[in-house]
Formats: sequence, C-alpha cells, structure tokens
Amino acid sequence: CNILKDGNTYYLYNHATARDKDKWKRTGYRLGVATAPHPLGPWKKYGGNPVLDLGAEGSWEGHHVACAAVIKEGADRFYMWYSAVGPRWSVGLATASSPQGPWKKYGGNPILDDFGYVGGVVKVAGRYHMYSEYPIGASSPDLGPFALATAEKPEGPWQKYQDNPVLPPGEWGCWDDGGYSEAGVLYHDGVFHTFSTASFTPFSRF
Repeated sequence: CNILKDGNTYYLYNHATARDKDKWKRTGYRLGVATAPHPLGPWKKYGGNPVLDLGAEGSWEGHHVACAAVIKEGADRFYMWYSAVGPRWSVGLATASSPQGPWKKYGGNPILDDFGYVGGVVKVAGRYHMYSEYPIGASSPDLGPFALATAEKPEGPWQKYQDNPVLPPGEWGCWDDGGYSEAGVLYHDGVFHTFSTASFTPFSRF
C-alpha cells in the first residue's frame, strides 16, 4: 500500500486477510505494518498488527479495511487515509502520534464517499491531493482509471476533480488498456510522479 520513512526506519503498510476463521471470525482485509532499516529490508512485521481493524458489522467499513496512504506532519502527527467497504468503497481517516499507532479513526468517517482504492496522498502548497483508482472495475475486473480529489484539511471537505480521470486507461492494445490498481504518488522538484501497476485485456480480443 504505502511506504513511509521516519527517522532511520522505513514503515511498509499493507492489507491482508486471515485464513484462520477460528481466530478471525470475519476475514476481510485489515491493515498492518512492517519495519526495516533499509528499503530492501530485512522487513519485520509489527507484533501489534493489525494496526487498523474492521469496523462494526454492517457499517461502512464492516467488510474490508485496506489501501493505506500515510504522511507525517510535524514532530508527532501522522495521518492515514484508507479505503473501506460496507456497501461500497469509500475513504476514511485515522490519526496517530507514531507510525505504528495506536491509530484513532476520525469520528466523521467516511470523509469521502464512493471513491475507490486510495493510492496516495500528497500535500502541496497547503492543499491535500488524494489519488485513487476510481471507479473500480471501470475498464477491467478490479482495475480502473486514476482519479483525484483535493481538500484544505485532512478530514476535508474533499472535492472530486471535475475533469477526472487524471490518468485514463491506455488506448486499446496498449499494455495499460485494462486500467490501473491503486498507485503511489510522489511530489518531487515541482512534478507529480505516480508509480502504478496496470493490466491489458488479451482475452477480450479473441
């Protein structure tokens, strides 16, 4: 999902689901973190995982909690935006004073209704830019175009960009004509960079 460097430690956030149904009665995605002294590892899973769990059954985040995007502001303020699904995929916010948490979910969640899989959030010139795969499945199963929403505060109000998608699937026959999954975003030297996975649709051509 996302990698954050804080001090001399790298934090890798990921979502996973349990197979042990005796221990985990509800086996949807939950969010965990692993740490390493170097981008190549060795990575060590945090003993307190999951750092962000499912919401109550029947809630907007009762089925899955996934797709973390984490940034640091100030000495001890961390924001995590994440995607979750009850009836549909929407975006929530959690805060913590440490990269490992404990993470506290924002009381006004979801902060952005129906916005797919969060890929990354960056803050530029005092404004937050959230990039997401949305709508999910628009161009191939579980993949879609890349969309943008912006806000002046972490909790919003968030406004979807009127000219979405900002990165549509490639032209028919290209390697990315099936669309994208959630993708990381970096702002560097005045330029936005996205690192994405994509698919093509070979079987539909026959």
